Amino acid sequence: MSEKNKFNLLLIDSDKEFTQTAQRYGELSGWLVEAPESLEDWELTDCRPDLVLLDFGLDDNRVHDWAQKLKYADLLKRTWLLSAQHSTERGKFIQEWGLNGFLRKPVDLARLPTIGESSAQQNQPLPSDSDATLSFPLDQLANQLIPAIDIIDCATLESIWSNRVASVSTLSSHDRKILRLLDSELYSNPKLSSTQRVDWDDKRGRFRHTRLYRLKDYYWLTRDWRTEGESVHDADFFDFENYPDLEKRLAAVAMYMAKRYGVTRLRLYKIANLPSASFDNAKSSSPLVMPLFERGGGLVPDADTWRFLLFSLMKTNQQRNC
Repeated sequence: MSEKNKFNLLLIDSDKEFTQTAQRYGELSGWLVEAPESLEDWELTDCRPDLVLLDFGLDDNRVHDWAQKLKYADLLKRTWLLSAQHSTERGKFIQEWGLNGFLRKPVDLARLPTIGESSAQQNQPLPSDSDATLSFPLDQLANQLIPAIDIIDCATLESIWSNRVASVSTLSSHDRKILRLLDSELYSNPKLSSTQRVDWDDKRGRFRHTRLYRLKDYYWLTRDWRTEGESVHDADFFDFENYPDLEKRLAAVAMYMAKRYGVTRLRLYKIANLPSASFDNAKSSSPLVMPLFERGGGLVPDADTWRFLLFSLMKTNQQRNC
């Protein structure tokens, strides 16, 4: 790292809001952040940047001028191209100037020091399978698999290799949101080796199972679509039949649905003959519903409590009609 082990960031971006956010975050994190407003405002000093972020959408197309200046300063290998989306044009620019790679906006600022430290390793090839005993390359095997498989760079969350299916079904904006969500789970819990999520794919009309595996500096991302009309995890509910107590079984189901589907409230009612005609002369009439089980807030699922509320309500109505 640079002076006193502080992370030194050179940010070249015309987005003032993003620049101010990065400067404020850097100040709170103890970084040295340089954000020149023009090409003439910056000159290389003894405190060399650990990471350079170059916005592809600079005003007046100054991105080439900046690349030339960074070349003279011998900083191209520490430079990452910033943009909200990738394209052939951006890819050619990276190859033409020999930049380290591409970062998609919005950028996770907390990871910038990690990206800076690993810049020297970003261009190294993936670990080979030369020591394996297989008689065919692993990529041939991966291309024969039905799930879409991508190898993701942990630092940038960009795909650096895709199998045949993933090359056709490229990562959409929704896929990237899911990737960021799964990445946050692995990033916050280093002990986890993998995580997964099930979502509904509107375009295909079926469930999609997304899994993310940790591979040191890379992720192994798989996307697998269920067959049309297939329900996901329905068979898992059969496991709850082993609970002899109904309330414990329902509690287990509520916990499962909260973890798997994000259902935060589960309420079950039963049909019961409750007095509903008069508070003083409790005659049974048409069956009413009463709460049997509830998890996640609301009324207390107790028959006496429910009956008391009904009596109170009927007495109030009688007093109003008098």
